[in-house]
Amino acid sequence: MAFPPWAIVAGDFTPLGGMDRANYALAHYLARSGREVVLIAHRVWRDLQNQDQVRVEHVVRPFGRHLLGRWALARRGIAISREMKSRGGIFLANGANCPTSAFNWLHIVHSAYASPVHGNVVRRIRQHIVHRLDQRIERSTLRRSKLVLCNSEKTRHDVVNYVGVSKDRTRVVYLGADPVVFAPVTAAQRAAARDHFGLQANQLCVCFVGQLQNSIKNFDGLYTAIRRCRGIGHNVVLLAAGDDRGGHWRRVVERDGLREVVRILGPVSDIPRLLAASDLLILPSRYDSYGLAAQEAIVSGLPVIASQTAGVSERLEGEAALLVLHDPENVDELSHLIVRWADSVNDWPDRFSPIAAKLRAWTWDDMAAEMVRIIETAHAVESERCAS
Repeated sequence: MAFPPWAIVAGDFTPLGGMDRANYALAHYLARSGREVVLIAHRVWRDLQNQDQVRVEHVVRPFGRHLLGRWALARRGIAISREMKSRGGIFLANGANCPTSAFNWLHIVHSAYASPVHGNVVRRIRQHIVHRLDQRIERSTLRRSKLVLCNSEKTRHDVVNYVGVSKDRTRVVYLGADPVVFAPVTAAQRAAARDHFGLQANQLCVCFVGQLQNSIKNFDGLYTAIRRCRGIGHNVVLLAAGDDRGGHWRRVVERDGLREVVRILGPVSDIPRLLAASDLLILPSRYDSYGLAAQEAIVSGLPVIASQTAGVSERLEGEAALLVLHDPENVDELSHLIVRWADSVNDWPDRFSPIAAKLRAWTWDDMAAEMVRIIETAHAVESERCAS
């Protein structure tokens, strides 16, 4: 069977997490299934570059700046989209990365949230300008797209209600999981991980993974909630993994005398070890189209507190839904959920085990196969229509 060639334009194809991990998984699946695939990107992981079926169109990101690199990425993407059209191939864009009328895969809906607020005044102004630009390109691109694939029902809701895409041109395919990398933790792995992070036997470890100064991720709300929970009678420690630009949160922790309660780790490359050391992951996002870190925690055997404004929360069923944060702005609610978890800490892993098994069973290959089925079916229908 002859497959149509594919091209995907996205910022990065790496296994390091988030949307980059999803891009990487799809590209890998396409190459391994015998499909020719062109990747237009700033960064492509070496094992993908070495695949015989993969052609990389590398686009420089000047000085590491997303804004400077996006124009070159879009220009190269448009050129490759024309090549794919002439060859009867499939072109897939990530959100607002490339203003074409091709298929689109959404990892974020810029129109669904306010501009992030962190850093100095100059940085905030730049963030606001970039955010408005993202929103404008997003609306123009998605309204012309043949089909929009969404990573959650939340994302589908947002693209329909905030961008104006008709629902019949959207499909939902949930992100996959790696049940090998994020396997249930053994007692030996847990002991070694807790020793690595210097945790004592009587300490309950809560972790956060995300940008610390990005207001969308709501670390400020989590920090306030942890401060309020100090008197609950439980020895809770927060390990925060993420970029603390300028050391803002380290200074705040030092000022408040909470160095033994809140530990700012900076970027952490070994997320499985962080999860192995932890008893709970908290994702209190004000906006999150999905929330892969929460899914990886659950697959590893951890309970999570996830905001209802994160797409992953819609996958939490049964008793797991008892730890859903309904209002990320409500610090009292978040504090209450932390106390609810801590009061019966040993019960929560079992309460999450049914959803953990379900998430573990939906792998990255399952996600990619479903995406390929949907897109190639729509492409075949369109090709037949154009030929008639």
